[in-house]
Amino acid sequence: GRLERYAAEELRSYLGRMTAQKVAFGDGEGVRLFVGTPSSSVGLAGFQPAVGKGFATQEFLVRSGQVGGRPAVAVTGGSPEAVLWAAYALLEKLGVVFELSGEVLPPKKPRLSFSGIELRGKPAIAERGLRLHLNFPMDQSAYSMPDFLRFVDRMARLKLNYLMLHFYSAHPWFYFRYRDAETRTGTFFVGTHVFGGRYDLPEDMIGRRLIRNRARYFPPELEGMEEGVELYRRTEERLRQVMRHCHERGIKVAVSFEPLAPPADIVAHLDRWEKDFPSRDELMRDLTVHRLLACMDAYPEADEYQLISVEGSSDAPPGLDLKADLRRLCRKYGIPFDPDDDGAFAGAREAGIHLTPYNAAAVAAELEGGLYLPVVSALRFVDLALDVLKDSRVAERLKREGKQGNVAIYLPHAQAVKLCVPALRAMTPAGGRLQMMVDYGARGTADQMPTWEAFRGADLQLGVITWLEFDGSMFLPQAWLRAIYDCVRNARGLPVTTLVANHWRVSGLEADAAALSELPWRAEEDFQEWLLDYLARVFGRDNAALALRAYAALEEATLYARAHLFNVGFCYEGRYLGGFGYPQEHLDAAKQCFGRARDAFRALAATQPEGRRRLRAEYLANRCECARHHLDAMRALAGTEVAVTSEPQALSRALEAAIKAQQQARRYMATYAQYVLDRGDEGMLVNYHFAVVRRAEGTVESLRRMAVVAAADPALPVMAWDFERGDEKAVPDATGNGFTATCVGPMAFPEGHVGRAVGLNGSSYLRVDGASGFNPESFTIAAWVRPERVTGRRGIVAKRVGNVAAPFVFGLHEGALTFEGCGTSGAFWPLNFSGPQVPVGRWSHVAVTLEAGKEIVMYLDGQPVARKTILEAPAGNGEPIVIGREAWGGEEGQSAPAFFRGLIDEVKLWKRALTAEEVAEEAGR
Repeated sequence: GRLERYAAEELRSYLGRMTAQKVAFGDGEGVRLFVGTPSSSVGLAGFQPAVGKGFATQEFLVRSGQVGGRPAVAVTGGSPEAVLWAAYALLEKLGVVFELSGEVLPPKKPRLSFSGIELRGKPAIAERGLRLHLNFPMDQSAYSMPDFLRFVDRMARLKLNYLMLHFYSAHPWFYFRYRDAETRTGTFFVGTHVFGGRYDLPEDMIGRRLIRNRARYFPPELEGMEEGVELYRRTEERLRQVMRHCHERGIKVAVSFEPLAPPADIVAHLDRWEKDFPSRDELMRDLTVHRLLACMDAYPEADEYQLISVEGSSDAPPGLDLKADLRRLCRKYGIPFDPDDDGAFAGAREAGIHLTPYNAAAVAAELEGGLYLPVVSALRFVDLALDVLKDSRVAERLKREGKQGNVAIYLPHAQAVKLCVPALRAMTPAGGRLQMMVDYGARGTADQMPTWEAFRGADLQLGVITWLEFDGSMFLPQAWLRAIYDCVRNARGLPVTTLVANHWRVSGLEADAAALSELPWRAEEDFQEWLLDYLARVFGRDNAALALRAYAALEEATLYARAHLFNVGFCYEGRYLGGFGYPQEHLDAAKQCFGRARDAFRALAATQPEGRRRLRAEYLANRCECARHHLDAMRALAGTEVAVTSEPQALSRALEAAIKAQQQARRYMATYAQYVLDRGDEGMLVNYHFAVVRRAEGTVESLRRMAVVAAADPALPVMAWDFERGDEKAVPDATGNGFTATCVGPMAFPEGHVGRAVGLNGSSYLRVDGASGFNPESFTIAAWVRPERVTGRRGIVAKRVGNVAAPFVFGLHEGALTFEGCGTSGAFWPLNFSGPQVPVGRWSHVAVTLEAGKEIVMYLDGQPVARKTILEAPAGNGEPIVIGREAWGGEEGQSAPAFFRGLIDEVKLWKRALTAEEVAEEAGR
C-alpha cells in the first residue's frame, strides 16, 4: 500500500545518510528489510523468529531475524500506519532523534548494527496530535505551502496521527452564505493586534530582512490578495492540499469552529432574521447546520467536524432564567444534576456515575455562588451542538460520507467543569465524541482531570485538549514537560481516545512535542526516567543531567509566569497600555526565573559540538534573555499610566518610563533576530513589532502629545481635523499639535461643509493613536456630519477601539444623537436614546460637552437636546480616539463594530466644556 511504500522510502532515505552499508528491501545484497503488514509483505511469511499476525491496529513490531538463512529485519504492524511508525522506531533505535522542527542525525558510520533488535509499540491513547488555532502570525496559517507540508511530515515522524484545525470566524477559512448574507470580509491575523489584521512591513523594522514577504506579512502564496470571496477560495484550496498530504502520512484531520461566534458579515443580520424563528436558539441551530454543511462542502477531505463553545462558555442570552433552563436540560437528557432533587443524585450513584463528594445541597450552593452562568451556558451549547449533529441534513451526510461529528467545550473554569462533568456524561450519546479544553496551559489541564471521575466507565470517546504552549505567554519561551506527562498519566481509567495539544510556534517547543508524542507509547514509565532518556538522546548521555536542570528551570519560569503574570506575553495592545496590575515583585521574580534558565541553557550549549544540538540550547538561552527584556518593558510600561493625569511632572516621569519600555522592547527584537530559524520566528518578530514595539512608540508619542495638551490654550481646540489636507493614509491635525489621524479602510474626500470632508463607507474609520492619553476632566467634542444611514449604532467620535470603559462615546443610535461614558467610580452615563433625529443626507452640527462633577449636554445644530447631571469626572483609559467607529452594536447586530456611513467634517476637541453660546457659535460657522 501507499503508506508502506512511503515507510520504505523513508528508511531508504535516512539510512542512506547514516551509512554506506548496503541495505536491501526484500531480495538483494546486504541486510534485508521487510516492510509491511504481515498480509502485505510476502517476505514476512518466512521470517524467523515468526512475527505472527495478531497485531492490534496501532501495534507495531521491529525484529531482527533471518529469512532463508540471511540476516533480515521485519518492520511490520497491524495497519499501514503502524508500519510507518515501526520504520521511525527503527531509525530512532539507530540514533535518529525526530523533532517537530526537524531531526538530529547521528554521525555517519561505515556499518550499522541491525542485530538484536526487538521493538514493540502500542499506544495507550489512540489519537495523538496537535490542535492549530489558526489566528496568529507565528502559526501555520502564515506558512508557505512547502513549510506546511514539511510540518505534516514531521508530525508523522513523531508518530502523531491527529491534526485539528480550528477556524476563527473572522478569517477566510471557509466561505459561507446564509439567507441574504455571505462572508466576504475575512482576512488573516484579525484580532492579534489593533491594525485590523494588516501587517504592512516597515523597512526600519528590526529583523525586516529576515521576513520572507515583499511588503505585507501574509501567507507567501497569497500575498497581495485583499478581502473577498477569492481569498476564501484560495485559502480553502491550500488547506485541502494540507489535508490530502495528512492522509498520505496516516494522519486523521479534524476541523473546528465556534457556532455561537459566527462571522461579522452574518452577525450583522441576526436581529432581523430572529423575527422569522420562534427564538434566537432556533435561529442559531439553523444557522449552525448551514455553517457545518458549508464547512463540509469546503473540506470534504476532513475526517471529523467539531463544534466547540466560545472561549469561557458564558454566552447564555441576557435575561435567561438560568435555573429554569438547567431544569429543562435535566429533563431533556435525564441529567442527574438537578440541585432541588436529592433523588436524582441517589439514582445517579446507583447507575454507577461517580458524583462523590457532590450532593444536591452542595451543587446548589456552588451554582448560587456564581457558577450558574458558565455551567448552564456550557450545557446549553452542548445541547445546541448535539441537536445540530442529529439534524437529518447533517446526520445523513456524515453517515453517507463516513465522517465523524464532535462536540467540545472551551471552559477554563475548574469548578464549573467539575460540575458539568456528570451532566456531560448524561448528555453525550453512546459512542459519542466529546472533547474538553478546560484551562490555559497543560498544568491546569492535568490538575483538573482527576475531578472527571463521572466519566469513568462511560460509553463515549473522550478527548483532552492540552497545550504545548499557552498563548498568553507567547512572547516567552515555555516548557510544560511534567504537565504533559501528567495529562497522559491522568487519562488512565478515563475513556480518553484523543490527546491533542494547542500550539502556535515550533522552534523551542521540541521537548514539549516529544513529551506529547512519546509518552502515550511509554505510559507506564516514570517521568524522570523518560525525560533523562530523551535528553540523553538529544544532548548526549554525559550531558543529560545538565539538560534536565535547564528544562526544569524553564518549566519553573513557565509556571511562575502563568500563575502570577497571566497573559504577560500576549498579542493584544491592551496588555501594554495603562495599569495592568502586574506587581513589580512578580515581574522581578519571573525575570530571575528566566535568568536561571538562560544560564543553564548557556552552560548546556557549551557542552555541545557545532550543529543542531548546540543550536537548540543556544536558541533557548536566547529566548530566555528575550523574556527578560520583555518583562523589563512591562515593568517600565507600568509606570506610564497617563489616563488620569495632566500634571507636568507626572507626565515627565511617565515619558521617561515609556522611553525605557521602548528601549527594552527594541532590545527584545534585536535579541530575537539573532536566532530566526523558521516561519514561526518570522511571525514572532512581526507580531512583537506591531503589538509591543509600535505600542511602546505610540505611548511615547502620546505622552509627548499630552505635554502639548497640558500647555495648550484652553480657549482653543487641542486637536482638530478639517480634512483640507491628507490622503487615504493619514489626515494631519489642523491645530498643529500633531494628533495625526490614520486612515483605516478606504477613504474619500468629497466636498464637505467647509472645503473637503471625509467620506466613510460603513467599514472605514480614522484612528488617532497619539491621543491615547487624552483624558481631560472636562471636554467638548464637535463635528459636522452628513449621514447616509442612521439605523443601528453609528460611531462619530469615541475613545475606544475595544468594548471597554471609556470617557466618551459620541454617536448615533437609530438616528438619535447619543452619548455614553463612565465615571471614575464606575458610574455609567448613557444619554439620549430617543430623539430628535439627525437627518439623513443633510449637514448637521453635533456637539457634546462634559463638565466634571456637573453636567453632560448634547447639542444638535447649536441647540441643547439632552442633559445629564453627573457627580464626578470621567474615567480615563489608554485607548486611541477613533472617528467614524464604535466598538459594538453595528447596523443590525450587537457584536460587530458600529461604523459611520456618510460624510464627517470639522471635527474638534477641547479640554474644557464650552458654554452654550460657544457651541451655538461653532454651529453657526
